[in-house]
Amino acid sequence: MSTSPYARVSYAEQGEDLVMQNLLAMAGIAKPSYLDIGAYHPVFKNNTFLFYLAGGRGVLVEPNPRYATFSTSARPGDTVLEVGIGVTSQAEADYYVMDGDGQLNTFSKKEADDLVAIDRRRIEKVIKRRLMKIGDVIDAHFKGGAPDIVSIDVEGMDLAILGTLDFDRHRPKVLCVETAELTTGLVSREIVELMRSKGYTARGGSFPNTVFLDDRMLSVYAERRK
Repeated sequence: MSTSPYARVSYAEQGEDLVMQNLLAMAGIAKPSYLDIGAYHPVFKNNTFLFYLAGGRGVLVEPNPRYATFSTSARPGDTVLEVGIGVTSQAEADYYVMDGDGQLNTFSKKEADDLVAIDRRRIEKVIKRRLMKIGDVIDAHFKGGAPDIVSIDVEGMDLAILGTLDFDRHRPKVLCVETAELTTGLVSREIVELMRSKGYTARGGSFPNTVFLDDRMLSVYAERRK
């Protein structure tokens, strides 16, 4: 069977990239810049590969040495940082390597312990990884002030990282954040409330992730409709 000309291809886990693509297209942004924190695989279940194919460029943050090396090879137009994003003054932290494909690796000891207790996973090893602040990454690599997209998927550290983002200085148009809580599957109220307080509204998503849009983009849409 041939592919329908109306089909739209997604590389994200549950179509989150298509939601973001639509939100940005309404503002005339076809080749967005992006910061992908916890990028994991450079193509499979990746929230930003669709934009890479469209000509967008950005930064992939991936502390897993295997996937950082793979990403450097698979996406030579992007900058790959083999670090974690820190939320304190620490220069490095323990990185819990879980059994499996590396998708569940985490800097959160609680998350690692919950994975062992709830999902019967194993902690294969703990390694030290260098940390950078999210603001320092943006200042160093996005001279325009902020990437169009920020994607955060860091297994239990999403809220903490969002709490360190200075939305007055660095204001992405769209954020995709893992909001499903491991123990309950419920959407994290704390993340939703934090984003609302910063002027962002949930405009789409999936079971694990929520896509937030900067409310200021509504005026951009209105202007383009004139």
